[in-house]
Formats: sequence, C-alpha cells, structure tokens
Amino acid sequence: MRLQRLARLVAIGLALLAPSVGAAQGVDEATVAPGGPVVQVAVPPLRVNSATPRGDWGIDLAQALADRLSRADGIRVVGPGEVMGRLGEETARGASESSDDEIRRMAGRLGVDAVVTGSLTELAGRFSLDARLVSAK
Repeated sequence: MRLQRLARLVAIGLALLAPSVGAAQGVDEATVAPGGPVVQVAVPPLRVNSATPRGDWGIDLAQALADRLSRADGIRVVGPGEVMGRLGEETARGASESSDDEIRRMAGRLGVDAVVTGSLTELAGRFSLDARLVSAK
C-alpha cells in the first residue's frame, strides 16, 4: 500500500512535468492530446537504499510509475522490463546513479524523448523518494 501511494505521488508530479519535456522536444503543450504528438519516456528500475532487503521494490515501483504515466494522453512509456531487456539488467539498474550525459545516451539507445530515474531510501522507518526526469536533448 505504501509503495502504491509513493508511485501515485511521483506519477502525479511527473505528469505535471510532461509538458516541459514535450516543449524541450519541440512539442507544443496544447497539441499533446489524443491523436496528437507523443512524448516517449523510459522508466528503468529505481535504486532502493534500505538496510532491510526489499526484493524487487525498485522494479515494482518503476512499473507502478510507468503504469500511471501511460494513462496520460500524449505519453508512451517504456517500462522497466523492456528497458532491462533492451539495455541489460545491470545498465538499467544503474540508471539512477548515472550522469545526465549517460542517461541521454541511454535515451538515444532506447529511442525515447526522456528518462525518469530515481531512488527510494528507507531510513529509520521513513521513506524518501527522489526522481529525476532527464530530457534526451
């Protein structure tokens, strides 16, 4: 439940940022509508920092985020499974620690306009979620 709430909050924030990604790609905000231009966004697995083993939370959270983003008009999402399949698991899982230039190269390999990376940190029973949206250009 807590993981779903975190994913929902991040998805809302990123959906609000989607027009700025489109603008960076030369897409007018008013034209991003059903049947209009599509912004392609990749969501690799998020890094999880926790003293307690959290299994596949990084993949699960990224997939929940990808699912939420895919519901927005004008956004096509490449989810964590596809990112890992196309780039290799180690490269995909390391995205959150990559520089913007490395992420731009990743975006080029994936053929997307932007990449969402991030991490979930657990400290003293509290969670912090950091997300970063990097445009391919």
